[in-house]
Amino acid sequence: APLSVVVVVSGHAWLMPDGSSPVRAEAGDLAVFRGPDHYTVADAVTTPPQAVIHPDQTCTAIDGGELHWQSGSGVRTWGNMAGPVTEQHTVLLTGSYLARGEVSQRLLAALPPLAVVPRTEVDQTLVGLLISEVQQQRPGQEAVLDRLLDVVLVASLRAWFSRSGARTPDWYAAQSDPAIGPV
Repeated sequence: APLSVVVVVSGHAWLMPDGSSPVRAEAGDLAVFRGPDHYTVADAVTTPPQAVIHPDQTCTAIDGGELHWQSGSGVRTWGNMAGPVTEQHTVLLTGSYLARGEVSQRLLAALPPLAVVPRTEVDQTLVGLLISEVQQQRPGQEAVLDRLLDVVLVASLRAWFSRSGARTPDWYAAQSDPAIGPV
């Protein structure tokens, strides 16, 4: 996908874009992956990939075969364990923008392969609402989830670009200029 958002709901995860150093993310942290390069998310840097999520959101084993350990654990969920989930378990929420037209090319060019925003820099109310809604099954749910993912993405990017030392693109910084911003 050209862009993916990962929220660490509980536990921790190692985020590893191909060709980049691994980054540890804790519960509440948000990650934005810029595609189309592949990335791995694991509980440890040494854990080998066990599943592939394809562009059509189907999941297979590494060799392309069926996942025999995959278990549904609720609406829009899957995982590799049975039983109740506790705060010690790693739970991730992922969302992807599958078409380049959904995301500005200028935005994609401004992002690194991986941008991790700590939980303290993003409104956790937004994240909590997205987490709550993904577990629902109601009419119009896909439209609600799409919009909430958009809001969480925008909040993450605002936080990322406002960080000290961030390589903020000129077009983004211009919005804060008192003369150019209103234009």
